[in-house]
Amino acid sequence: MVKRVIISFLIIIGIVIGLDGCGKKKSSNEAKELLTKILQIVGIPQDIILNVCQDGNKNGVCESVEFQSKLIITLDKGEIVWEKVKESEEGRYFLETYDHTLPILLELQDAYRVDFNDGKFTLLFDGFETKEQKEVKELSVLQSMIDSKYLNKNDAKGIRNLGNDYAQDKFYEYLFQSLENNLNNLGIKGFAPHEAMVINIEKMANKLIENNITTDLPKQVQECTDNECIDKALNVLETALVIDDNEEINNERREVK
Repeated sequence: MVKRVIISFLIIIGIVIGLDGCGKKKSSNEAKELLTKILQIVGIPQDIILNVCQDGNKNGVCESVEFQSKLIITLDKGEIVWEKVKESEEGRYFLETYDHTLPILLELQDAYRVDFNDGKFTLLFDGFETKEQKEVKELSVLQSMIDSKYLNKNDAKGIRNLGNDYAQDKFYEYLFQSLENNLNNLGIKGFAPHEAMVINIEKMANKLIENNITTDLPKQVQECTDNECIDKALNVLETALVIDDNEEINNERREVK
């Protein structure tokens, strides 16, 4: 199993109590199925995570930064349900939700490496695909590219399954470092944090494809017999994913099929 920096989160959704026509209390979720899901954060340092939430009001912001104590679900009518985070015996966390389709936000803060907005930035993700219990959702830079429709699953398949633990870890490390470096470059250009992230994800996805990284890198890694060879193959990422000062920024959304 590929070694990854993985952490999962548990949100227990309380029942919002309302009044029916007779004045009696009833649950607004009583007809809905409670789904248990799993979130896996891949390739992102655990110590910079501020919060994870489902974005019910689609405003792109978690309503709390108290990651160590609380996570939230914002429901359709604007109610916010709070619960403390609880760790299972296995060290994993689960998300229990009545609406698996809600977008997911991963709020991060890395003041040491990101020079703007106090080092805070947010990765955006789609909700879960199905109502299947214990469905796993990866939260990573790569998955954000896919969910943003700048990279499709076939593009990512090879680099997602490099077949070597060391190569897999290093790839995600390069990907995240490039994301942060590009946020700084875009901040210098005057882009707001959310706008910079959208541009960043699109540009990096395009560069993975245009530089043949999605096709060539898996083949090169497969031919390697030691970590030195892998380092040499992955070293291309240091420059290939950079948004440089002379690069034209186009905010038009490119849909991938």
